Amino acid sequence: MTTLRVFALDALPDEPWRNGGGRTRTIATQPRDALANEATDGVPWDWRVSVATLEGDAAFSSFPGVDRITVLLCAGPVTLSIGDRPPHRLVRAGDLVRYPGDAPANATLHGAATTTTPPASVSLLNVMTRRDAARAQVRALSDGATLSAHALALLVIEGCWQVSEPGSLHAGDDSSASQPHTFDLSPGLGAWTGWAPTQPHRTGHLQLKRLSPEGMLMAIEIDSIHP
Repeated sequence: MTTLRVFALDALPDEPWRNGGGRTRTIATQPRDALANEATDGVPWDWRVSVATLEGDAAFSSFPGVDRITVLLCAGPVTLSIGDRPPHRLVRAGDLVRYPGDAPANATLHGAATTTTPPASVSLLNVMTRRDAARAQVRALSDGATLSAHALALLVIEGCWQVSEPGSLHAGDDSSASQPHTFDLSPGLGAWTGWAPTQPHRTGHLQLKRLSPEGMLMAIEIDSIHP
């Protein structure tokens, strides 16, 4: 497992969406396996984690062959209309929806018809995985937990959290020679780690502890499905 990269969300470049309908900050991407067949879908990565800020209704970009998870990071509501599904309403931080990136998707900030005052803007976490390369799980945590996956990412939404990366959890390693790496994160900060091209199936671990009376942390666990 590679070394954790700590980031401040506000310090990441603010970029336009591929379809011009909004803006996003990319937290991390895993470049597409160089040994895989050439991409015919225009997707150069196995997975991507980003945060979008919407200031109005918007259509999402299409990503053929990709599975998406969208999570509300602030107070809503925002309604997602995805293909021929019934509209999905996200109301509070941590609400999420899974859907195929091939399906047309639109976000409406005013939510339900009973909402009279739309939010000025909303922030959405987007986790995207190529369907033939990786699978993701996203959890909104309010208490301590242990994460375990081939690639890991986290973003603090509320409170202060302690993150520990065990020095060694693999058979044959000399754990006495490697000490745990521990650090604290506050709102707007996060960390991520990907997999090495030569070791896509090596599992990484993170231990999370909430230090404040209350808190919320978005935890993302991504596993490679390459043979």
